[in-house]
Amino acid sequence: MSIRETIDVDYEWKGTTNTSLHVLYQDDVCLCYNDSNERISTCNREELLTFIKDLKEGQYAR
Repeated sequence: MSIRETIDVDYEWKGTTNTSLHVLYQDDVCLCYNDSNERISTCNREELLTFIKDLKEGQYAR
């Protein structure tokens, strides 16, 4: 079973401004998409919070 969640967070992804992170949870895997519906990460649930923190800090802006 899959669950989709939208997380309100402002971030830059490779030069594009985004206002939401869309996460599709499938078992222990999180598929993360930007506002353009481009998959930007595949991680496990433990790594998701770190990925969101890195997005907020601009780690993936370029």
